[in-house]
Amino acid sequence: MKTLGELSAEALASHAAAVVAKLEHSDAGVRRAAVETLGKLSAEALASHAAAVLAKLEDSNSGVRQAAVETLGKLSAEALAPHAAAVLAKLEDSDEDVRQAAVQTLGKLSAEALAPHAAAVVAKLEDSNRDVRLAAVETLGKLSAEALASHAAAVLAKLEHSYF
Repeated sequence: MKTLGELSAEALASHAAAVVAKLEHSDAGVRRAAVETLGKLSAEALASHAAAVLAKLEDSNSGVRQAAVETLGKLSAEALAPHAAAVLAKLEDSDEDVRQAAVQTLGKLSAEALAPHAAAVVAKLEDSNRDVRLAAVETLGKLSAEALASHAAAVLAKLEHSYF
């Protein structure tokens, strides 16, 4: 898999079906490598395999789930938007790296598409993991002033009583 990942995005696209087939491999390392390799496709080519990557959000291995969230973050903002709910669900993942990746991926949405999910991102300001909290601050900074204003009191309260 890592060798295929060295190919240009255009060359890799011709092998994408074989990479997608590896998403069902019994070894989690192979599944993760396959997801990461798909993430090296162009955003346009990746969009045609988004459903296969989305399925890996429920993988039993947290490394595979993290790679899936990060790979979805490589979609264009427009292509990512229809999958925001699936990424949003990963904000509650048991693994902190998956939660951090989910917050960061939501930050790749347009400000308009992110706005309906702002309350869920604000809630991550109280996450037990510092990196998740920092990612939430960064993601909230991508909101429009108007959208952020509706959450300003909650953000300020959390920032006053939280350590980063």
